[in-house]
Amino acid sequence: MQFGTDDKGFYIEYNQCQWVVGNLREEYNRRARDIIALGDNLILGISSGVDSQAALRSFLDQGINIETAFLYMPGYNDNEYNNLKLLESAWKFKSQIIDIDPIKCKEEILYMSKDLSIPPFQILHRKFLSQLPDVNFLQGGDGPFITFVQGEAHFYEGYNTYEMSRKRAGDTLGRTADYILFDKTSEIVVSTVRDDIMTAFINAHELYTKQGIRNVDWWDVFIKPMYYGRYWGKDLMYFPKFSGAENIDYVMQGPEHNYRKDHILVPVDKLLRELQTTGARYYAVR
Repeated sequence: MQFGTDDKGFYIEYNQCQWVVGNLREEYNRRARDIIALGDNLILGISSGVDSQAALRSFLDQGINIETAFLYMPGYNDNEYNNLKLLESAWKFKSQIIDIDPIKCKEEILYMSKDLSIPPFQILHRKFLSQLPDVNFLQGGDGPFITFVQGEAHFYEGYNTYEMSRKRAGDTLGRTADYILFDKTSEIVVSTVRDDIMTAFINAHELYTKQGIRNVDWWDVFIKPMYYGRYWGKDLMYFPKFSGAENIDYVMQGPEHNYRKDHILVPVDKLLRELQTTGARYYAVR
């Protein structure tokens, strides 16, 4: 995927799929091989959650060892740090630990957040990235966000999504290496969106809405675990998320994340058809 701005506004562009798309784990493994083919000077950001676990396993399961780095905020994500230690012991790897006190750098983070119009937590990740060597940085998968317009399923992307904001923040550091979004390929998008799990969710989505479940929780809480459970089985460790930025007051009460500004909506049927036949450029809703 590429993104940018032209006279029509903000856009994302996906190439045509280059092969017959497989299941999600198959596409993750292929993505890992394609990334390492660019060079092994690479660091994967790892949170100990299943997204970064799946990305890491996609390398390790193919005999590819890569560097990892963990953002440790003592007193705020100790649970995730302890989970990382369990992963290291089980999978025989050792992660770099970047220790940042979010309170000591509060003023710096809030200043940069205002200056760049990017929320504080994504700026914390920018600071994390600034302390790593200038090599390619890999952000684990985040999954698609499917929303509904008059009952029709749409693929949602945007300038201010969390993963896009994090990349934009990192890109301001002037690093020469690339910031790579692991799951932003046509093949992974198609594999995820056309999967039976997603079809089942789309068919039953009104149940979530009528029960008052927030749409921001649809993927993380209900849909995503089914994908990982189906394709990775017990090869991952399914840790619940207890802590992190949610415990940092100025992050949660800081400048509002303008999530919907410059957002893109593509009907799911149209997305699947175009990514498998021609590729396409999609523009933000005006």
